[in-house]
Amino acid sequence: MPKVKKEPYESSKKKNLFFYEILGIVLAVLSFFALAKLGSFGLYLFLTIKLLFGDWAFLFIIIGLLAGCYFLMVHDHLPISSLRVIGIFFIFLSLIVLSHFSMHNYIKQYSEDYFSLTISVYIDYFKTANSESITGGGIVGMLFFYLFYYLLSIPGVIIISLLLIVLGVSFISRKTLNEFFKLIVKVLKAVFKKIKLLIVKSRSAIKNINQEFNTPQLKKLPKNFIKKGDISEYTESNSTIEIINEIKLILNKLNYYHYQVDHYLTPHLIVVEIKSYLRIDYYKLENELSRSLTKPFLLKINEDDSIIMIEFSSDEIRKISLYEVFNSYNNNILFLGINDHFEVEALDDKHFSCLMFINKISNLYFYIVLSLLKRYKVRLFDLNNELTLFKDYLLYETNSDNINQLIVDVENKEDDEIEICFINLSKKIIDKDLIDKIRYLIELSKELPFYFIVRLDNYIVNDHYFYDSFNYILTLDNCSIDVLKIFGFYQSTGLKIGEEGLIKDLDVVMRVAVGGLSEEERRKIEQ
Repeated sequence: MPKVKKEPYESSKKKNLFFYEILGIVLAVLSFFALAKLGSFGLYLFLTIKLLFGDWAFLFIIIGLLAGCYFLMVHDHLPISSLRVIGIFFIFLSLIVLSHFSMHNYIKQYSEDYFSLTISVYIDYFKTANSESITGGGIVGMLFFYLFYYLLSIPGVIIISLLLIVLGVSFISRKTLNEFFKLIVKVLKAVFKKIKLLIVKSRSAIKNINQEFNTPQLKKLPKNFIKKGDISEYTESNSTIEIINEIKLILNKLNYYHYQVDHYLTPHLIVVEIKSYLRIDYYKLENELSRSLTKPFLLKINEDDSIIMIEFSSDEIRKISLYEVFNSYNNNILFLGINDHFEVEALDDKHFSCLMFINKISNLYFYIVLSLLKRYKVRLFDLNNELTLFKDYLLYETNSDNINQLIVDVENKEDDEIEICFINLSKKIIDKDLIDKIRYLIELSKELPFYFIVRLDNYIVNDHYFYDSFNYILTLDNCSIDVLKIFGFYQSTGLKIGEEGLIKDLDVVMRVAVGGLSEEERRKIEQ
């Protein structure tokens, strides 16, 4: 039986495998001997490579080692015609040309026949086998260096070398020169941005260090300040159920068809909601409720007349505790109260300014303590000298002239922390200049993470522009008709609002249950 001849292709392929494996092994071994300078053979092999490529010889030895590994694994020729390999060649050529400057500066001290003297030095270098001698760019680098040197002089050598580097990087990244320069600009912008950010952070760190030395050490409220407490459950009393039933009887008596009567309880109100498909005569219902109910109420109606709300004062009006705020409404920056829709009114994720009318200074304690517990930087201008209780816990100032420095700090944005600023005023110390400064600070606070709260013990006559500067107006001074007029009330509402607050947000006025400190919490502050 005749032998089956192998295909010529398979035989050729196998020869190529052997060729590249042998070439790879030889190239890798020779590169290793040269890199390690093993024996005379390795030393002279290293000297020969250094004679050719100068001080960058180790790079070419590493390339030889990598090329040997490539032949062993890929079994194919190097892609020397690819754009990226050409780019690498340009970069290496520019490196050895630039490195020849050291050799040129050494040679020109002894003769103007640079080329011949350099060859003589290279021959002596090889004879003495001194591998530490400088060789500049080697024979290859010398040839290109003096070619560029005699044609274009020293500046030309530098320009051509830099151009080769740019072209090499451009070829490696496979980008046109236009795209490459755009990339360079983009990288430079990113670098400068990082440097700028680093400078800003450094300045901030230096500023913080200075503040640590210059700012007085402030006490912090203990972590267990509100460790104990409870959240009251609102339960329906018999009187509440009687009110609901009475309202339903009145609706039936007036032949007002309603499809739903709901009610809910807040810490300060009982709210009844009546929903009807038909229009209800608001005034007729109000008259009938006034005749039939013995409990004071407030009647409200929405814009499309589909929902009527009746509010009654709760039998047990109470203040909201710090424990309740932290365990139920702890996502707000500064809690102001629970309104008549049983929703939280708070200075939260925006820049706010708030004006407070408070007849008792103790009512302000709650808001200051709440700010301190949330670990915000708090500044207090106690122009009435009534809040010395807190002077060890916050930045405490009593001089109105220091407001000028605050204006400068805010204008220069020197304090980038969230800051809550309280100003405690009274009618007897208010003047136009002071009000103008406060109004200016309020305008600045709209652009910064800066919360601004002014407390008054009376109102400012004929200065409604001052009131319009604030996002919120809050009053606990409900016994003053003059204060209530600012909220749009020209007579008593008929409800017991002495323990409630009123919040005005633009033209919307809401009744709120406000916060208060317990005697135990106040004693902890004084300790």
